Amino acid sequence: MKNAIPMLIIIAIGVLIAVVDDLTRKRRLLRYWRRPCMGPEWRRIFPDVPKADIRNVLDTFSDAFMFTKDNRLKFSPMDRVIDVYRTVYPPGSAVDAMELETFALTLERKCGIDLVAKWKPEETTLADIFTMGRRGQGATFNIVIDGHGRR
Repeated sequence: MKNAIPMLIIIAIGVLIAVVDDLTRKRRLLRYWRRPCMGPEWRRIFPDVPKADIRNVLDTFSDAFMFTKDNRLKFSPMDRVIDVYRTVYPPGSAVDAMELETFALTLERKCGIDLVAKWKPEETTLADIFTMGRRGQGATFNIVIDGHGRR
């Protein structure tokens, strides 16, 4: 029993640190979450593109960063990927969850986009990535969900 108390204290401290970190992350992301829907902005830049194609790109991005689907349309086509990353992990953060790597691998697997080869960290926007996908896939940004070409 005596050994259990220090272990419980360590667990409690770990949980407290995780909760504080999560709340801090959520507060930093409010700059995006407080925005109105960016769907009209996407439609302005890509007027002839089906809404589903735009949502698919934003789903891929949101999934990589573990954002909810409810927030996917809070991202503007002009948002730089690195800015979102730095919002989640400000300079000095020790470890990340490999969101950028996950995003790049998913884009390559689902869309044939070699993001690493085209990546310009200080410049690449979500619109740039969407455009890469459209060029590589022809008429649509065909993200394969189930491995059989169905969405």
